[in-house]
Amino acid sequence: MKDLIELEPTHVGDSVFDGAPEVHVIRRSLYIPFHENRESCGLYYIHKEAVEDSVPKRFMNSIIDISNNNPSKTYSDIYWGGYLDPHYGHFCIETLSNLWGYKKGQKILFHTLFGIDQLLSLPWVSYYFQFFGIERDNILEVSGTSSIKNLTFSKPSFKINEYIYDCFPEFLQKTKYEKRNTFCLKKKIIYVSRRGLKSGTYSITNESLLEDNLQKKGVTVLRVGDIKLEDQTSMFDNNIIISFSGSFLHNSIFVKNSKGICYCVDEIHSPEFSRKTFHMLDYSSKALFKYFIVDVNKSDAEAGFGSSFLIKNIKDLVEHMLVTAETMRSI
Repeated sequence: MKDLIELEPTHVGDSVFDGAPEVHVIRRSLYIPFHENRESCGLYYIHKEAVEDSVPKRFMNSIIDISNNNPSKTYSDIYWGGYLDPHYGHFCIETLSNLWGYKKGQKILFHTLFGIDQLLSLPWVSYYFQFFGIERDNILEVSGTSSIKNLTFSKPSFKINEYIYDCFPEFLQKTKYEKRNTFCLKKKIIYVSRRGLKSGTYSITNESLLEDNLQKKGVTVLRVGDIKLEDQTSMFDNNIIISFSGSFLHNSIFVKNSKGICYCVDEIHSPEFSRKTFHMLDYSSKALFKYFIVDVNKSDAEAGFGSSFLIKNIKDLVEHMLVTAETMRSI
């Protein structure tokens, strides 16, 4: 396809580590719940130094001054769950990466701006909590500055653009295979469409035309909103998944040796922009993914989306998808 650019994988071998990161018990710690201005909140040692890696860097406190925060309540024997992100993609790779050391029945504390019941109303949060054995009664909600005795702190097994431990994909894949696989399609080329989403980073205004052309060529077309959560991971098993870049592709980490093709509308919405993140996930799961930037025109943003794009030559793109997918089948 004219003007289609393939993105070469970023070297990530030195950022993928064997086994699991350390787990230790912080005998005495101080926790201040998340609040709107994000200042002076989070997890601290008792001497009031922030606990490193307790939350993603983008949520690190802008002001570290908690000298006047005195605990109003004391808790004990808690597992630190890290930041609970309501965004599906970040939830999969950041929230879940903290749970590899969680033992069923432990009390768990999440750092979040939202109420737990509000978060559990999100289908993926309630599904994966059940998936990993986290029950509502296990989740601790803290309303004020609190002292915690014996907090189990597991270093995240994955950090965006920085590192990944083998235990993260192994933990997800092992748990997935203990669940019943309800997705029946095998050895298919499946295009996952963004069409039908009500909001997001971007939309593709002529994606319906792309769907029609792919279906005429025998490609199975599914829309993200119509795929059951339990199938969003299972469908990567023995199929070649094609999609534009987005949170959906993070599901591939649940399946070892998955194969897929990711198309990007520009560098901002590509693995090149997020540097090593996608490539670390692929490398650690022994996945085979190819990444391409497609020739598009930017159009007026549709309601609910940050930007919108128009694919210039759909027939050429369809041909590229088919040829690339057939090539990957033989690898």
